[in-house]
Amino acid sequence: MLKHMLERIGFESIYSSDSIQTGLSICQSQAIDIILCDIELTSIDSVSFLNKLVAIGFEGQINFISALDSKISSTIQRMNDFLSVFIGEFIQKPITEKKIINAIFAPGPHQSHIEKKEPISISQRDIANGIKNHELINFYQPIYETRSQKLYGVEVLVRWQHPEYGLLSPYYFIEEAETSLLISDIFYLTAFNAIQDLSSIPEIGKISINVSQKTLSEEPICDWLIATCKQFNLPHHKVCIELTEGIVFVENQTVLENISRLRLNGFGLSIDDFGTGYSSLSKLASLPFTELKLDKSFIDQIEINESIESIIQHTIQLAHSLDLNVVAEGVETQRTFGKLREFNVDFCQGYLLGKPMALEQLYLHLSNELTQSVV
Repeated sequence: MLKHMLERIGFESIYSSDSIQTGLSICQSQAIDIILCDIELTSIDSVSFLNKLVAIGFEGQINFISALDSKISSTIQRMNDFLSVFIGEFIQKPITEKKIINAIFAPGPHQSHIEKKEPISISQRDIANGIKNHELINFYQPIYETRSQKLYGVEVLVRWQHPEYGLLSPYYFIEEAETSLLISDIFYLTAFNAIQDLSSIPEIGKISINVSQKTLSEEPICDWLIATCKQFNLPHHKVCIELTEGIVFVENQTVLENISRLRLNGFGLSIDDFGTGYSSLSKLASLPFTELKLDKSFIDQIEINESIESIIQHTIQLAHSLDLNVVAEGVETQRTFGKLREFNVDFCQGYLLGKPMALEQLYLHLSNELTQSVV
């Protein structure tokens, strides 16, 4: 997962290691500028690791990934006065791309060693032009049934084929779009393209589309979805609208009307990134959801954190008691997949099963699936 985040941010030369000794060997054989180290996955503590880096002559920057108490992390950073290694900002779990960027590029004496690309500046006018010029395209990430390992559906993910910056993830433009009605323009564009692209593919049983609070607060969304599905002869039950927890807590009349109408007309409703924001069991029980998505920040820790493992198990049991399907996001290892299958998760998505891909790649992925097992 971390490697994929760094690639999306723009780093090109990335080395990974699952042991201290291998990591030290890489630092000796390659010109490494930055080390990101999840100290909780290593066999030694952070101070001992720093001493080993000094011993081999490493003079770059290290950012520890940890859930350490802030007092401990600040004490470790004070060692900068005595070491050749620069101890950068700690990256607190759960990891996000924004946290990585802020930590790596925080001011420090080793910044001259880091080749920082020019920041990408995106305005609302840029986004509007991108929409007008058909530069926003859909990527699709497969979702699989955990037991049978058969394709269940796809999640729709927008990308921007920018003429200057290349392929951009939503990280670079969605936040700016959400400050205006452009976020709704993006929803209607991606939803239309998804329904058009996938309505003729029988293997796709479900199309999951993310919606923002702004868009769900607009009256036309339900009628528009009904009309678009009719245009391409797509049954309503094949479309699942994903809502973040924050939207669930916005109880204005239009939001509640749209949630109700979507379900009355047979569309699925998913609560996305469950457990990361405004969790409320009463909301989960009172609104007509059909699906719950476990956030990848939980799934990432299932192999190393027994408390998180217990939370996941009990959340799955709770969801099933409410007659909700459970989807696990961010599944990246066979071991994680095995645990989720053991816990009776209904569906899984993640790089282990299939990365986000353009429509042409999806066709190829589906044809390959016919001849080999997914995992």
